[in-house]
Amino acid sequence: ESLSCHISRLIFITLDQVASDVLKEYWPNVRQVYWPTPSLYKPFSFAEGAYQTLYLLRANIAVCLLKNGKSFWMMQQDTFWRKNIFDLDIEENYEYDAIFDQIGYDNHSVRAEWVNGLLAFYIINFIFRFMF
Repeated sequence: ESLSCHISRLIFITLDQVASDVLKEYWPNVRQVYWPTPSLYKPFSFAEGAYQTLYLLRANIAVCLLKNGKSFWMMQQDTFWRKNIFDLDIEENYEYDAIFDQIGYDNHSVRAEWVNGLLAFYIINFIFRFMF
């Protein structure tokens, strides 16, 4: 219910039929890009090439969005937010070009302020520049 005013802005990118079907069942009004990727259907370790292709896919999607002048936020299914991301007003905060999630959230955590593998992030596109 808290997402109802944002549904038109969401897009699910699914890589397997099961995920696509379940998301369509629970979120029928959210746009979806279904890209069958059989090479990712078998279990694999984070150290294998298949896992790394997910990072490459996300990077390519990010570059495509930025080249087309789109600001965006992206997250994986295992990202948890302590607050509603839509209440953070990140689209009005132009102090940063990018906002990343982190593993730790207090000063006592050994992992405080570590970027969590870029599982979720928001990129503001003022003018796209190639920096890499």
